[in-house]
Formats: sequence, structure tokens, C-alpha cells
Amino acid sequence: MAEEAHYWTITIKEPRHGTTSPTPGEYEVPEGSRFDITAIPDEGYELDCWEVNGEYYGDEETISLEPYEDLVVEAFFVEKTPVSYTHLRAHETEADLVCRL
Repeated sequence: MAEEAHYWTITIKEPRHGTTSPTPGEYEVPEGSRFDITAIPDEGYELDCWEVNGEYYGDEETISLEPYEDLVVEAFFVEKTPVSYTHLRAHETEADLVCRL
């Protein structure tokens, strides 16, 4: 008789300023299998980091989990920092190069 597979629950919490794939919710995952989650930020936001069971888990867009216990996963998004360009204007005076902002 084959032994029954053990399942763990992966709970993906509803993040602010984005979502995940698969969508937030509870998933039953067989022990030893891999479960991928991808962060999808709202317009103007980017992934800051992941937490699994309250601990930092990295900042890659997609994470892969192989559960050996129930897991609670949360993605944290932050507003993108606007890119600002500094224009430099250069001119020479008496053999010196001067730059101005």
C-alpha cells in the first residue's frame, strides 16, 4: 500500500500596490514539490522584498518554495523612485574645465 503524500498550506497574503501570480489565497502543496510565486507590481511600483513566515526571503521577482511546513508569504511593493537626470553644461576657461548643474 502506497503512503499518502503530506500536504502543506501556502498562504499568499493580499499585498498593497500589486498582486501575485498565483493570486493571493491558500494553496495545498504536496511536500517535496516546488511552488513558484511571481510578484506583479501596480503601475508606478516595484517589488521591495518577500517575507515568508515573517522572515526576509529575497527581492527576486519570482520565488520558488519547497514547503516542509505551512508557509505565509507576503510581497512588499514600494513606489518607484523617479529617475532624474542632471544635465551638465561644460565650458573651458583659461584651460580649466568647469561643469555647472
